[in-house]
Amino acid sequence: MKRKLLSVIVGCILCLSCFTAFADGAEKVEIQFAVGDSVLSINGQNIEVETPYIVGEGTTLVPLRVITEAFGAQVDWDGTTQKITLTYPDVNIVLHINSKVAQVNDHNETLPEPPALSANGITMVPLRFISETFGATVGFDGATSRVTVTKEAIHNDTVQGKTELAKTGDSYFKWSIDTPKNMSIDYRTSNGDSVFYMDGYENRFSVTANYSNPEKGDIQEALSNLKDLAAGTTLMKAETGKDSQGNEFAHVKCKSKEENVELKMIYTKKFDYIVSSVVSLDTPKEDVAKIDELFHSFSTWDGSGEDVYNLSTVDPDGYYLYENNKFKLSVRVPAYLCLNENSQEENVLEFKSKSYEHQNSRCSIAIFSKTENCTAKKLADLDKTSNCGRLNPNLTTFEQLQNYTISGISGLRYGYTVKNSVNDDKSFADVFFELGNYVYNIAVETSEKDTAIIEQILPTFKVEKLSRDEIGDMMRNDPDFSRPLRVDLKSVSFELPGSWQEETNQDISDKSGRYSAFDRNTASLIMFEIYANETAVPAATVMNYVKDSMLKDSAFKNTLIDKVEGVTLNGVTFQKMQLKSVSDDGEILYATIYIGVSKGKVIQITLLEPELFYSGKTGLKVSEVLTNMTVK
Repeated sequence: MKRKLLSVIVGCILCLSCFTAFADGAEKVEIQFAVGDSVLSINGQNIEVETPYIVGEGTTLVPLRVITEAFGAQVDWDGTTQKITLTYPDVNIVLHINSKVAQVNDHNETLPEPPALSANGITMVPLRFISETFGATVGFDGATSRVTVTKEAIHNDTVQGKTELAKTGDSYFKWSIDTPKNMSIDYRTSNGDSVFYMDGYENRFSVTANYSNPEKGDIQEALSNLKDLAAGTTLMKAETGKDSQGNEFAHVKCKSKEENVELKMIYTKKFDYIVSSVVSLDTPKEDVAKIDELFHSFSTWDGSGEDVYNLSTVDPDGYYLYENNKFKLSVRVPAYLCLNENSQEENVLEFKSKSYEHQNSRCSIAIFSKTENCTAKKLADLDKTSNCGRLNPNLTTFEQLQNYTISGISGLRYGYTVKNSVNDDKSFADVFFELGNYVYNIAVETSEKDTAIIEQILPTFKVEKLSRDEIGDMMRNDPDFSRPLRVDLKSVSFELPGSWQEETNQDISDKSGRYSAFDRNTASLIMFEIYANETAVPAATVMNYVKDSMLKDSAFKNTLIDKVEGVTLNGVTFQKMQLKSVSDDGEILYATIYIGVSKGKVIQITLLEPELFYSGKTGLKVSEVLTNMTVK
């Protein structure tokens, strides 16, 4: 539990490494820099930024946010589609990384060079195009390679320039803060459970709402976790208490040599909040005071009243509309499903549950280039055949593949249910269809109590035809399981199917060693343990000891599901045992154990299979591995 909490906290205070600069109170902004230098001057103040550089036929690329936000323009970044949206009085610009097409208000223009991401992940754009489109003047001194940009400042002092209300909040996630006057929203998750702000000094402020975990520790444990996170810094404050609304909180303030960090966790019945601020020590005192006031303005909010600017996009039914401009699609999903921004697969959009009550729910949209071997029919057949082969037939019930219309397009759909003897049963639905040069697979997974969301999600999916020239190829990258995993230890050698991947290898001697491998297809684990048998203990004796130990193990409820029997494989007599193991959290594993004695050593092989994949057609047959194993 502690590790999970710390990872959430760390994720909250991390922010995009983009720099934003505001012309605070200046009537005129002047930006100067030399191409090739990493120092940029704004009204005489030197700031180190990503180094501008020249591409193509003399086009200077500069950090986007330094140039635009210096003039008070709003910048929105969509990491999924790599889309940049610039909002400025009377001017709206939409750009895409690596695309020369720029949308300016209601028409398209061609850029001299496309925007790009630097090696450090900073967005770089053509200086002259952006600046002149905003009405700025760009000058270049060839003798010194110095660039000067000037423009009358237009200030943006409210949330994205959209409100003059004193408060900003989220009616679904039930919180509010004072409307930031010197910060703008830098990033917001798809469902809005996290909002990140930034100012011109790279100071950060964020609010994250987590669905309350019924198994979380008390507020003292939360304080302990915050203090652990602050280890290595100077602790300035550590306290617990109750706020004016009666909510318990843990609060820590610390500082390093470069910045002050403040963290607060607030517990409520439905949501647990993490509020954080990271402030550079170089920040002027008046700006530090503003951020401090902002931090302490956080409060829970019931969503009523008209004096709060509402950031929420969640409708009264608890759903929000996700839109992806690059792939020209949209879908309505529950608020507890949030897009996984950490995925490196651009063509796979995965929405994961943030709620413990709905932790089994998931939705994904995969898009692939259509080829001879990648059609909707072939993908549907492959997917269903694979699942039928690897899943436990005693737990799963499959529907027939049938015709299905989605977004007005004819496709195929099948579903299946998985029974669970301890936890909630699960339901799955997969839809496959083609549009233009691409094949789509939409998958929804949920517990049986939430199966209604399947029919709430699928009918809302909308998509338009994509241009292959703009999108490019997106091929399926299926793993190659054709080559077996060959293992050659000092004591034994054997072979596993190609889906298996080495986990640990402790090849000590011809009488001692440990080896384990993980099956990427069924999430099963196999372990080989070899140890010296100097006193010639029979295999049956070793097996009885292992059996008694496992049946007495208090950490698991182990049940013998088959009698211990002797089997002879490849000239070695093994004792075989099968156990059903149930952990405290309800996870069920099946253990198949073989123990044999040969050439002065004991050989123990243990196969652990999750209940979902136990006795599947494609599961590993240990007897086949042992039949071809060589004992040295």
